[in-house]
Amino acid sequence: MKAEAACYANCLPRQISFKHTVQLCMAMLACSSEGFGDTGKTQLLALIAQRSVGNRCDRVEPKAVKR
Repeated sequence: MKAEAACYANCLPRQISFKHTVQLCMAMLACSSEGFGDTGKTQLLALIAQRSVGNRCDRVEPKAVKR
């Protein structure tokens, strides 16, 4: 879904929030028992593409050192 939304919005997938994507998909599935449908999927892609993440260049997340 995230990659499709990135294509829809003409941006890179890493510029779209993963957590926002998951939350929207779960909310959409909870509200509709039949699935997304064609119009629902288009609306979902548009909503996913609205939330972007900040510039995270040179971000390093080292592993935690365990005792």
